[in-house]
Amino acid sequence: MSTFPRCINDLIPVILDSDNHWWPRDLLRLARVSTEWLIHVRRRIYTCPTLLSFKACFLLCRTLTESSHLLALINAIDLRPAVIESCADRPLSMKDRSSIRFLLGMEGLHAISLGGRLAVKAERFLASISEPHTVKELCIDGSQLRDVLRCPPSLEWDESIAARFSSLNKLHLRHIELDVIFSSPSCTPPIADLILDNVNIISGYLLSILPVPPTTCCLRISTKSAAECDEHVALILEACSVESLEYEVQEDSTAENCIFDTITVDCPSLRSLHLNGVRIDSNTLLSISLRCMNLEELVVFGRMVHITAGEWVQFMNVGSLSSLKRLGLPEGICCPPFKAWEPAIANTLTEASVSQQLILLP
Repeated sequence: MSTFPRCINDLIPVILDSDNHWWPRDLLRLARVSTEWLIHVRRRIYTCPTLLSFKACFLLCRTLTESSHLLALINAIDLRPAVIESCADRPLSMKDRSSIRFLLGMEGLHAISLGGRLAVKAERFLASISEPHTVKELCIDGSQLRDVLRCPPSLEWDESIAARFSSLNKLHLRHIELDVIFSSPSCTPPIADLILDNVNIISGYLLSILPVPPTTCCLRISTKSAAECDEHVALILEACSVESLEYEVQEDSTAENCIFDTITVDCPSLRSLHLNGVRIDSNTLLSISLRCMNLEELVVFGRMVHITAGEWVQFMNVGSLSSLKRLGLPEGICCPPFKAWEPAIANTLTEASVSQQLILLP
């Protein structure tokens, strides 16, 4: 009589880690295989629960109340209760508020994401976090509410929030209105990674969010209009030691100058610079060479680049950026209109990069 081969228990975590996209129903089946499978599946499921409805929040609260030993498995949580437009501006029920308070009141959370209804005046829910000093990553995502005009997702960042999140290292804001109220320098958390995706800054300056004295940080900003963010980016570049900057302008920029044409200080700490959709010409390229002398990676994409192939070749051959190792070039030039490189020109650019031992990024 044939028998199925036994699975070595030590291989269970290896099998689970081999894929980051297990379907919940598959994990449920695996949890029923044996006690060992149940242990490892639980760890995977409860490490960072993602909840997309208030009902799911309530059910998780009930599970954790009945099986309190599962609390020790949770070190992050992603709360994005879905929004029904007709009910978007209604107050939360007592049961929903109680569930959210319970989940945000768990001890030892290192990463928290709030979305859906919780992105509306998100500072209200941040106040429910019982141990904000343990939180290293925070995300406020208002993308589910981007078309619900009656209750725009928003965050008011003030001194009380800054002081409570004393260990915050990464802040990610998406599709929200942001009010920054200036806080005391002694209260700013040690944010080293600031990511903004379509954030409308209503008042204040992004610089007020970052730590004082300035530390090395990575800045990633995607915005519809350069006019909304150029000043904020320039202030951060002038005041902080920015190591990596990714700046994307989604709509055609009407600004005559790039931020590197206007800043008045050098950026010796900048190692990686990605510009997408930003208006750039040969003068901008010269400014970058002068200001960012230690740049190792330069990526320039988008349809607002006014630099000819000959100017790119000259830039590479001159070697103005002696530390440059990787270069990403646009697919053409904005004449206007945008004109893609012909194959012969593309080959010329490739040959120039090879001669200077530069890696051309796709």
